[in-house]
Amino acid sequence: MNTSLSMFAGIEGVSAFKSFLPSLAEVRRGDNETKTDVRIGEIAACAITLTVGVLISALENTATPVAIAVAICIVMVAIYETVLRMES
Repeated sequence: MNTSLSMFAGIEGVSAFKSFLPSLAEVRRGDNETKTDVRIGEIAACAITLTVGVLISALENTATPVAIAVAICIVMVAIYETVLRMES
């Protein structure tokens, strides 16, 4: 198993969320349109993250990169959904 490729899957996941979603402070202050945009961004970021994880896992014949990608998606979506549900 190539550890650096597994780390790449995680870093790419965080980068995808950073690229597709605004900062948490902006999300907290946003309106209903912002909430819709955030949820679309979550889907796009998870799609990119999981695709990278699956491709690396297939190339390396190990499940670690896809497991890291799934974990990143779960954690990041949970954080953004928590902020979306906070009272402004």
